[in-house]
Amino acid sequence: MGSLEGPRHFDVVRAPFDCILREVNSRLLSDPRLANKDSFGEGWFAVLEQIGSASTLLTLAKADALIASTVKRLGIRCFSEFPDVEMYEVGSECAAVLVRLNDLMKKALPGTVVHLASDDPVSDSEISTWTEMTGNKMVESRLDGVLHHYILKKR
Repeated sequence: MGSLEGPRHFDVVRAPFDCILREVNSRLLSDPRLANKDSFGEGWFAVLEQIGSASTLLTLAKADALIASTVKRLGIRCFSEFPDVEMYEVGSECAAVLVRLNDLMKKALPGTVVHLASDDPVSDSEISTWTEMTGNKMVESRLDGVLHHYILKKR
């Protein structure tokens, strides 16, 4: 049906059955982030008309169970929001990281999601203070070994 391309990923979007492509969402051309931000709403991809039988498709319940078991088997840990930008700041002091983060956020559009990974042991308090001072939101944080992961969203 088409393709999706991002800073770190390219993929082909295939129809799950034989079909005729009836309509595409032209809004994705001007705002492609909708595909990740609201894929079951404003970010829909296409309207398809099925040709023939789709008997090989899984039911929603079976597909959900298959995905859940695959995620568990592979140990995948998803973030609550898909990041638009990744910042891996290992070996950097948090003050320097915050300068780079501020520069990035000044240029970013509202709603931009940043994944910041830091090994600075004081990053929790620094990021918390930063969100209070800037009005940006910490969507999620977690510790994985010595690496702190933050999902931050521009106001």
